[in-house]
Amino acid sequence: MSKPKLILGGLAVVFVIAIYVAENPREITVMAKAEKPASTHDSYVVTVKRWRDYHRGGRYKRYGDVFGIELSHRGGIPVAAYEVEPTIMPITNVVITWPALEEFRVAFDKKVTIKCSWGDGKAIWERE
Repeated sequence: MSKPKLILGGLAVVFVIAIYVAENPREITVMAKAEKPASTHDSYVVTVKRWRDYHRGGRYKRYGDVFGIELSHRGGIPVAAYEVEPTIMPITNVVITWPALEEFRVAFDKKVTIKCSWGDGKAIWERE
């Protein structure tokens, strides 16, 4: 394949991706955020984000909210992340409880609770 055709092919792919992103913007909303100081003069941050997404159910596209939980360290370096599957029912209240540095819980409208505990560089996510 010649170099001009390769460049044009690459530009066409970039153009198609740009159109898709322009037509399907992902509006991300921060639902909850908590910060916990660590013993080494830095901190950990848990952030719960929501965005709308669609998934196929039978013959129909259904829109639902997808929630992402992210644990970050030292000003935004991601340590662990978890994505909660799409839900059709609207969730309006998200509460983060963080009793110890190595464990936190995220409750969605008191219906679904996700627990994260970590140690030795590994996060364990559980649905309660």
